[in-house]
Amino acid sequence: MDFRKDINALRSLAVLAVIIFHFNSDYLPGGFAGVDVFFVISGYLMTKIILSGINENNFSLKRFYLARARRIIPALTIICLITILIGWLFIKPSDFYEMGKDVASSILFISNFLYLSRSGYFDNSSVNNFLLHTWSLSVEWQFYIVYPLLLLAVSKTLGLKAAKHSILVLFIFSFFASLYGTYNYAEASYFMFPTRAWAMLAGGLVYIIPPLKILKRTLSLLGLSIIIISLFIINKETPWPGLMAIIPVFGAFLCIYSNATLRFFDLKPLQYIGTISYEAYLIHWPLLVFIRKISLDINFAWYAFVILALSFILNISLQTFKSNKKLPITFFACLAS
Repeated sequence: MDFRKDINALRSLAVLAVIIFHFNSDYLPGGFAGVDVFFVISGYLMTKIILSGINENNFSLKRFYLARARRIIPALTIICLITILIGWLFIKPSDFYEMGKDVASSILFISNFLYLSRSGYFDNSSVNNFLLHTWSLSVEWQFYIVYPLLLLAVSKTLGLKAAKHSILVLFIFSFFASLYGTYNYAEASYFMFPTRAWAMLAGGLVYIIPPLKILKRTLSLLGLSIIIISLFIINKETPWPGLMAIIPVFGAFLCIYSNATLRFFDLKPLQYIGTISYEAYLIHWPLLVFIRKISLDINFAWYAFVILALSFILNISLQTFKSNKKLPITFFACLAS
């Protein structure tokens, strides 16, 4: 798949928004909408992989699932293991037992169900949950499981064109389910896959809509502006994902759809953070919970520096592990011994 600097820069903006919001929501009241930007990016990339594979008659469900697993699971497993170690050293036994359930649900990608049964995302009791942020990974994984199956089924029975049209139908159903759920079943609507899928399906719409050859830079700048503005006009009191959620999602839609080259997207810090955005997202929340548990007074600059440093180390370590064929063998041999 071709590397796109605009998408990588969007990843950077999304993870920075989430990190800033979690550190201090007064700095960026709508920073949690960065997750929705991630969803749009993910939906676009997955739709491109699936539909292009179906079109070329070489799409493999097994290969698709394995690729997602290789990307997501290793880093998540490391963070879960480190979280268990921290819990064993610093947390009382009763809380450690609950942490065990958190880790298991995160690895199995069902943590959104677990956290729905406990408390709301913005509740004070959630502040001490080391793996609360993995709910979004669970939602994405559930999307990865269901989405290719649906597109394959429709394409095999009705053709590729119908499969593309089905994305719009699914988007409409999911969006209106999200609207109804947000104002009637707020917690379930926040955590559950069916009411979150529309943001990912918006990314799918980007892929199936014919691209424009004019006004690309204008659309990209408009989309970027919409995302940034949304991070300031949205806050924890905004019903989410209600009607306002369309704002950052639409902004991300425009940025990806325009496929424009902006100097802003070329900024090296943005590109660097974008490449480690997944690792940064995994690390930032457990680190913040730990800092608060030990009552460590740290400013945002130091917090961000530690996140980026640890993310870089994790990213490089995993890439080295994957590229060196002997290392995985040695690792599993050590486990066996």
